[in-house]
Amino acid sequence: MLRLHSWIMNGGMEHALEVASEDDWVRGIRGYRFFSLEAAADLLYRAASIERGTMEASDAIEEIDTEYYTVIPADETLADAFEQALRDRSADFAPASDDDG
Repeated sequence: MLRLHSWIMNGGMEHALEVASEDDWVRGIRGYRFFSLEAAADLLYRAASIERGTMEASDAIEEIDTEYYTVIPADETLADAFEQALRDRSADFAPASDDDG
């Protein structure tokens, strides 16, 4: 999730589509869903499903890019989702360790 978000925020949806592997997309979408960011996950799924190379595809990706910034307006949106998930489903997370390694 963070990897895709970083690529989108730094270069837009088109950039993320160019640099991310299929595995990055699958894992990223799963991450958004895990943190209850369904609208963002749906947008990413739509973006990844677009057959690129046409003007219509570019327009669709640009529209999804704009929608993404509406759903995820800032990094804090992800941080808030993480904190909420930690509060609601703490058992889904590994306990903190004091072990230095």
